[in-house]
Amino acid sequence: MNQISQKMCKARMEGILLSLHNIKHKILMHARKILDSLKFNRPISLGQVDILKDFNVKADITLRAPILVRWNPPVNNYSLNVDGACKGNLGICGGGGCFRDHNGDFVCGFAFFYGIGNSLIVETRAIHDGLRLAMERHLNIWLFLSRLSLMVSYLTGQSFLGGGGICHILQTLKPKIVHTFREGNQVADSLASQACVIHRNSIFLCLSDLPTAARGSLIIDKAGLPSFRQRL
Repeated sequence: MNQISQKMCKARMEGILLSLHNIKHKILMHARKILDSLKFNRPISLGQVDILKDFNVKADITLRAPILVRWNPPVNNYSLNVDGACKGNLGICGGGGCFRDHNGDFVCGFAFFYGIGNSLIVETRAIHDGLRLAMERHLNIWLFLSRLSLMVSYLTGQSFLGGGGICHILQTLKPKIVHTFREGNQVADSLASQACVIHRNSIFLCLSDLPTAARGSLIIDKAGLPSFRQRL
């Protein structure tokens, strides 16, 4: 568009009148040149396809094979999945977590409302609350999963400076900390979203007490059924 603007200014300075048809043609040619160079690595909408057709451009879509993601039970003791939900960059947020045994059976879970915050704050609080519940209920966690890869890197590295309570519990329980994709963390994700809706704290001790979405995801996990994650 810069080139078009420069050419129009030059034509005006030289007293050359460009017709509307010529201007439109130049814009279309430059737009088509840009669109022709685009590569898509994910499906695009029908509306976007129609726009490309208006410029006589065929979408060059390169799709990578999806990743199969499934929840894996701990070898022994208990696993803890945690997740945080934040409705906006700074918005209503809540945390959720789920404890399961090596058979994939539900032990207990939580959905805590945190008010207003961001994704890093809510994930940190959810991790702290999950670990605190593990200590209070004497649950020896073998596997600790978190969807936020940045937080997993902090917790497994030497640079984690925040959350003295988190560090103390980690040193006591010594769990294996593993990152999981959202598709493998759907029970905790459902509980975190539930907290944002009900605006209160809940602890679930029975499978029947869980929200429907979380209960359904837990059954799918126990059956070992995978979810598909599209590669970016």
